[in-house]
Amino acid sequence: MNLLYICTYQFVIKNGIPYTIPAYGNAFWDQFLESFDSVNVLGEPLRDSKNTLTVPISNKKIKVTIISANARPFDMVHDIEVKRHLEFAIKSSECVMIKIASRKANMAINIAKKYHKPYLIGVTGDLYRDLITSKSLMRRLYAPFIYKQTLKAISDCKFGTYVTQEYLQKMYPIDGVMCGYTDTILPNIDPSIEKRRIDWIKSMKNRRYIDLGIIGTYHDNRKGYDTAITALQKLNNSKIRLRILGVGSKEDQKFWINYGQEYNVNVIFDEPVSGIENVFKWIDSIDISILPSRSEGLPRSIVESISRACPCIISDVCGMPELVDKKWLHDPEDSELLSSLISRMINNPTLMVEAAISNLKRADNYTLKTVRGKRIAFYAEFKEYVTLIKNEKNSHFKWNFV
Repeated sequence: MNLLYICTYQFVIKNGIPYTIPAYGNAFWDQFLESFDSVNVLGEPLRDSKNTLTVPISNKKIKVTIISANARPFDMVHDIEVKRHLEFAIKSSECVMIKIASRKANMAINIAKKYHKPYLIGVTGDLYRDLITSKSLMRRLYAPFIYKQTLKAISDCKFGTYVTQEYLQKMYPIDGVMCGYTDTILPNIDPSIEKRRIDWIKSMKNRRYIDLGIIGTYHDNRKGYDTAITALQKLNNSKIRLRILGVGSKEDQKFWINYGQEYNVNVIFDEPVSGIENVFKWIDSIDISILPSRSEGLPRSIVESISRACPCIISDVCGMPELVDKKWLHDPEDSELLSSLISRMINNPTLMVEAAISNLKRADNYTLKTVRGKRIAFYAEFKEYVTLIKNEKNSHFKWNFV
């Protein structure tokens, strides 16, 4: 059975081969190939392909078609073109997975209904919160409109995957089966990780720097870099550095480095890496993983951080409270509390060790051995539904023909 996957992930074609950011490389698509024969992806063009680290999608069972983006209000000029591509792809598909929430997703759902194509939705983030917390007045005004439109579109959906266990299910409910599992693929936990992290914590007092790390895009401020820098400024500790690993332009880097200098905070951008093992090495080199995000689904970076027993201090939005002990949560705008939590942690190695052990235990909920069975069973149920719909169509056709 072949799956059509409609998303806003970004791609660029080089010499006939699709490239994308490391998070959506071959390993990401392997999870679908366990249940489907092939995946046809409808994605969007990569905005800054020159300055973005990309990896090839080499698996021949994954085919990528790039169509115009139409997520932002002023992208409506592309709607006719986008709808034409969606109509063609959905009409000729066996079944469809639609990553919400966006105008493109809502269009795709309505087209799938029009052609009676079995579809499921994938929910990985909270578009409403993303828009309503924006500094842009247009985005804030647009938030309730697209949210209401999305709820209407998905209300009678039969199957949905959610990266959270509770939050996104409450925000984007459907009448059908709602399955919660992360799309971050973690290897099974190595028992030696805990000891290595504890040894790293014990060595912190003897090291020149204390490194706080953020993994994420930095072309905008959704990850809360301003809150992080303001919090570190309040600590007035020259040993503390803010290290950032992610995607953005040199201009973006320069902006945040200068912003840090204004607050006397040392901001460092590390070279982007590909492959989960290299991400793990980077996480192992920092002391605390922070993420003062204003909007998230279930952040991949924190799932990866807890799997390395890395102490984490994160904002309390969306699905993030599912990942760490509540005493290490803060409001995304509360730099005072974030500063206090960082100070409390770095000045008490015992608390850091407790957080490390607790995080590693939670990470077991997101390992391949835990998630894989749930995911495969869910897709098997969806495929049974697809077959049922297909048989009903064939039966109806034969009846009319006779």
